[in-house]
Amino acid sequence: MLLCPVCGNQLEQKDGSYRCIKGHCFDISSTGYVNLLLSGGKASGVHGDSKEMIRARQDFLSKGYYSFLSEEVNRIALGFLKGSPAPVVADVGCGEGYYTGSLCTFLRDHRVEAQVYGFDIAKYALQLAAKRCRQVTYAVASLSKIPLPSHSVDLLVDIFAPYSNTEFNRVVRTGGHIITAVPAEQHLFGLKKTLYESPYENVVKPYDLEGFEPVEIRRIRRDAQLNSQDDIFNLFMMTPYYWKTSREAVERLKRLDKLDTAMEFAIITYQKVHDRTEAK
Repeated sequence: MLLCPVCGNQLEQKDGSYRCIKGHCFDISSTGYVNLLLSGGKASGVHGDSKEMIRARQDFLSKGYYSFLSEEVNRIALGFLKGSPAPVVADVGCGEGYYTGSLCTFLRDHRVEAQVYGFDIAKYALQLAAKRCRQVTYAVASLSKIPLPSHSVDLLVDIFAPYSNTEFNRVVRTGGHIITAVPAEQHLFGLKKTLYESPYENVVKPYDLEGFEPVEIRRIRRDAQLNSQDDIFNLFMMTPYYWKTSREAVERLKRLDKLDTAMEFAIITYQKVHDRTEAK
C-alpha cells in the first residue's frame, strides 16, 4: 500500500526494492526499511532524534518501565480492530519500534492479521525497528506526507509524536480510530523536582482534530524506582528536558543513583466521523 513520494502512484515490492509504474525506485535497506523521504520533505538539518537519544530510549524501554503503556495501547487497539478483516494500522513517529512491534505481535496473537506500518524520519531508529519485528513495514517518511492512500487506515497510532490534522484526516477512513499517548499531569514529576526549583504539572487536553471526535481519555500510572544511574540518565535523554535543562541541573542528575518518580500517561482515542471536505 506504500505510495511513491515523487508521483503518488502505488509502489510494488520486487527484488529488494519498491518501484512505481513511472519507474521511481527505492531500495530496501539491509535491515529491512525503505527510505521514502525526499530531500525536500523535511526542514533543513532535521533528521529526527540523534543516535544517542535513540539508543538511550531503546535501552530504557528494554527494561520494561513503560511496558504497562504498551500493553494498554495494545488492548485498546484490539477492541477497535477485533473482527476486522486485514485492518491497516499506521504508527507515525514510531521511533525504534518498541510500541509498533509489540502491537503487531499482540494483534497476531489474537488472530487479527493486520497490515502494520511504521513511519519515522530517523533512519537509525528504523534500522533498529526493522530488526525488532519483521512483520511490520517500516519507511522513513514525514507525518506531513504519510505514504499511504487516502481513507486506507483503520487505526492510526501516535505515541509522543507530533500530529498533522490534514494528513490524519486524509489517511484514516471514516469510522476509523486514532490512539494517542501523552504525558499526564504527574508524569516524571520526581525527575522534574530534581531538575527544576519550581516544577509544574503537565496539562492534558485532546488535540483539536477536525473530522474526529474524542472517544475516551484513559489515565494510567505506575510509581517506579530507578536504581541505576544509566536508567536515570537514559530516561532524561528521552524527554524534552534534555534540550532545556541547565548544566548545573544535569550535573546534579548525574550524581543520582536512585530516583523515585511517577510514570503517568493519558491515552486519548478518537474516531473519525467525517472528512474535512465534507464538513465544509
